[in-house]
Amino acid sequence: MSHPRPSFSDRSLPKLLAATLLAGTLAFAVGCAGSGNTEENALPDANINGGAERSYTDEELANHDGSGYFPTSFTFEELLEEYEVSPGVPGEEGFGAGGYLVQDGTEDGLAPGLYYLSGSQEAMSTFLVYQPAAEEEGKYGLKYPIGYFGFSVAQFEAGDVVIYKPASEDLLMTPLSDPASLGPFTAPYLSGIYQVGTDIPAGTYAITQEDQSTEGLIEAHGSLPGAYVWADLAYNSASKLSSTELPPLAEGSVTEEVTVEEGQYLELFGCTATPVEV
Repeated sequence: MSHPRPSFSDRSLPKLLAATLLAGTLAFAVGCAGSGNTEENALPDANINGGAERSYTDEELANHDGSGYFPTSFTFEELLEEYEVSPGVPGEEGFGAGGYLVQDGTEDGLAPGLYYLSGSQEAMSTFLVYQPAAEEEGKYGLKYPIGYFGFSVAQFEAGDVVIYKPASEDLLMTPLSDPASLGPFTAPYLSGIYQVGTDIPAGTYAITQEDQSTEGLIEAHGSLPGAYVWADLAYNSASKLSSTELPPLAEGSVTEEVTVEEGQYLELFGCTATPVEV
């Protein structure tokens, strides 16, 4: 994604690079850069079929567009350690922060299906989905990572590993049996992901920076607000239809326009959408 997904703060995750995932939106490619503040950090520099590993200076990591970053594979236990989370334990109201293995037929675990992920307009939440690594039994490679304000929606499949890092401990993932139950929403629409024709009408929207998310964007290593249009919830390059990023926060408020059609998804990251009168 061309969404400039930020580097995570040391407070929330170990030293990781989070950049753009396959030129999409909310998803940003995450490379594990080790735990120290060294001048150089090793990241895989590869195409989707693999490739050589090389080192990058901190400046190169900060300015790289994310292309070619694909993490190595991990066991479930290694992922828990890497992201400094415990195995997720379901509560009465939903699934809190932690790591989950998505399994069929589970009564007290994370089952396959559609999920609503609550969040905050003021601080960025994150979740990452890993999938079984080809020809590496018991290991998982990055499927997509997501940083979001407001709320997100995701489709988890059997065999996935989900690492959920919400902005606060009271935020939960909950099964979403009926996507239409999320609304009603009223304009201007705040950060979140909306299905066009279900959550919001099709049409053209004015996109502007969202005041509530400003501090959170700055804390997320200077991420830019923006709007992203998806064909579905796969969060990959094939499903990304367009991305519209706003200028850096220091340049003041700027308005862009985005047009969406029924059935698409409009993701708002640190920005608001207001219908344009035609």
